[in-house]
Amino acid sequence: MKNNTNYLTSIRGLACLMVVIAHIISVIPGVGKNVSGCGKIGVWLFFILSAFLLTFQWLNKEDFKIKDVIEFYIKRIFRIFPCYIVTLIIAFLVGYITEPKTVMKHILLMEGMGHFWTIPVEFIFYILVPIIMFTIYKIRNEKKSILFLIILFMISAILSPYTLYEENSINIRWYLPVFLMGMILAFIYQKSEKRQKQQVIYDVIFFVMMLMMTLSIPYVRNLIFKIEPDSYLLNKYLYFGLAWSIVILAIQNSKYVIDYLNQSKILIYIGKISFSLYLIHFIVLNKIKGNNVWINSLLIFIISMVIAIIMNQLVEQPMIRLAKRINKKLGKEKKEEDNGKIQKNRNFN
Repeated sequence: MKNNTNYLTSIRGLACLMVVIAHIISVIPGVGKNVSGCGKIGVWLFFILSAFLLTFQWLNKEDFKIKDVIEFYIKRIFRIFPCYIVTLIIAFLVGYITEPKTVMKHILLMEGMGHFWTIPVEFIFYILVPIIMFTIYKIRNEKKSILFLIILFMISAILSPYTLYEENSINIRWYLPVFLMGMILAFIYQKSEKRQKQQVIYDVIFFVMMLMMTLSIPYVRNLIFKIEPDSYLLNKYLYFGLAWSIVILAIQNSKYVIDYLNQSKILIYIGKISFSLYLIHFIVLNKIKGNNVWINSLLIFIISMVIAIIMNQLVEQPMIRLAKRINKKLGKEKKEEDNGKIQKNRNFN
């Protein structure tokens, strides 16, 4: 990747803000219907980014090794579960979740009430990533690998048509096409990176795509086209998955947008705490009530940010560092074991 990849963190921050703000507005009486389904737009961006970044990491490896698979799962487990479990405990203590068995079902990825539905979906995708990448390494051809992913995309989209989508389902069948788009994006991104074209036309493409997505917001549709707000956005993950893929490629090759995102301290910081903020905001939203809806909304956002910062510092970052230490130790032990085998063979010869 380019030396400065802060823009990817900024994009994650943007996705998080879209979800949080949409959820906060959605509970305001008489206003919420105007942003119905808008939180999902941010979720589809999260899915695209997740698949894209994980695939790109695998593409930078020379070969497929079991050691890399173990390291991958250690990173994912320590990245997701500590914060997730802490949030579930908080949810139980404040009464958002009322039954201990419900907490356990969430930990076992068997249930996903409220916004928690994305966690089982993400983690099931993590299980699939090494399997898909193993096949790609066996193919050993870039064009055939992309074709393989496109075929998988088409099969999954046909077998699970978005018109039958079950809202907030924890079944990955509905979202697999979006993740596969992210994986395809990683291949295109890698190829585009080698050309390193930075042109204003890509800035234009970025703004056009953002304008098109803005026009899809129920409130904007009603304002411009006089279409009554409804929940039509909830199952449009294929369209937004494609739109976000184009946006990310446009940003990569843009002349001005990429510089702004690389230097946006606010978006970068929110991107860094985005997982904690995503987890906690919906609980705060359901527990903080006030008479003035706008002051209440601001209070929800501020409290969510404060808790997210604390969780990020006390749980998320320490667990990420622990995962790195474990992987480093495992890598060192594996290297020593390999050196021992080499020495043994030399002695035998």
